[in-house]
Amino acid sequence: GGTGAPARTIRSATMDAQGEPGRGLTRAQFIGRVEYRERGSGVDRVATAGTLDMTLKPGMAAIGDATFARAVHFVDGTLTAVSSNARYDLEKGTLELTGSEAGALAPRVVNEQIAVDATRIDVGLVGPTLNAAGSVKSVMRPAKKGGRTDSTGDTRLPSMFRPDEPVNVTAAALEYDGSVSKATYNGGAQLWQGERSIKAALIVIDGRS
Repeated sequence: GGTGAPARTIRSATMDAQGEPGRGLTRAQFIGRVEYRERGSGVDRVATAGTLDMTLKPGMAAIGDATFARAVHFVDGTLTAVSSNARYDLEKGTLELTGSEAGALAPRVVNEQIAVDATRIDVGLVGPTLNAAGSVKSVMRPAKKGGRTDSTGDTRLPSMFRPDEPVNVTAAALEYDGSVSKATYNGGAQLWQGERSIKAALIVIDGRS
């Protein structure tokens, strides 16, 4: 990429590249023990998978997008995502997590504030933001004492809940914005901690208020 762009390295057992006349290489496929790394100013991302299929812009000037498959494990700082398939849009900084494998978990995203499982999870790495749909299960984590999470990033819970214990929430869909610690659960939402519970069509947890 251009000046200041993150450095990207890819390792795998085999590589197959395809091209078109006048356009050069347009696609590259990596198979077997794939390891993708991206490092730069404020960026430290690594992904492992069974395969990686990339589209390339003319002249190999940049990667269009990257599609990982089979036991995908993607780490961006304190955020970890696992899924059967993951489409990574480098320009937008987004991940689309879908699919399932025999004996494997559904798409899952975990960071210091929340853990989410769902049929599909769309992740915006800056924030992060999450849009999860289909059998959403989540655990909101209490703030770590003496940890790196400061007061602006803490998730405050309703006073009826204990601030030092995880809170479980299930719903049909979730919209989460980590930059403001706001989680919106929609569709048969249920929130519980121990014997305390809330059921509603819509539950919003606003960590700033």
